[in-house]
Amino acid sequence: MNDRDRYSADAVAAGVHLLYAAAHGLAGSAAPEPDPTGDAAATEVRAILAAQGAGPEEIAAGLSAIRAARRTIEEGAAEQFSVQAYDRAREAAVAGAASSCLPGHRIWPPTSQTVRRTLGGGYWNAALAALGYPVSGLGRTPGGGRYSEDDYRTAVGEFLAAAGTAGGSASFAAYGEWVRTETAAGTRRPSGAGVRAHFGSWQAAKDAAAGVSGRAASDDRGA
Repeated sequence: MNDRDRYSADAVAAGVHLLYAAAHGLAGSAAPEPDPTGDAAATEVRAILAAQGAGPEEIAAGLSAIRAARRTIEEGAAEQFSVQAYDRAREAAVAGAASSCLPGHRIWPPTSQTVRRTLGGGYWNAALAALGYPVSGLGRTPGGGRYSEDDYRTAVGEFLAAAGTAGGSASFAAYGEWVRTETAAGTRRPSGAGVRAHFGSWQAAKDAAAGVSGRAASDDRGA
């Protein structure tokens, strides 16, 4: 069984957030908070870490670090996270994990190759952009820079329409999650960072796409 089969896309994303927090010195909140990435993903992360020998305090710290990374993205303060930096952070994170010697076991957080395949269609920049992290424009991306004005408006409009149908949030962070899901399904969409750069702000993007979605652009204006 390979990493892609072993871990869900949400668990792979959570691993990226954990290593980003480690690489950038982000400290999670000591106060109790809702689980990151949804209850199912948090449960999966807990189980994975427990199998790798982590105790309750280490598991709680890991979940808190994931929350800290996600907040950084939501606040628009995330920095670039190169594959080299990811690999270094992962090497440090998995050193000495109790399950590392089990035959066939692939330690979480997953390898950068798994992140590429699961979240970016084989591309590191696409995977990071799908999660909402800024990318440099260097390195391999699937058709990077080829989005038209209509592509941007359509992507945001279809996201808003999907969010309206599901009764979900129309926030910038929710758009990033939607892009990740679309990417995993084989549909290329502009990243959240790219949309915000194109329109100047997330609210401006929603305003521009309101006619496409049919959803009021004022929804989640503060997001």
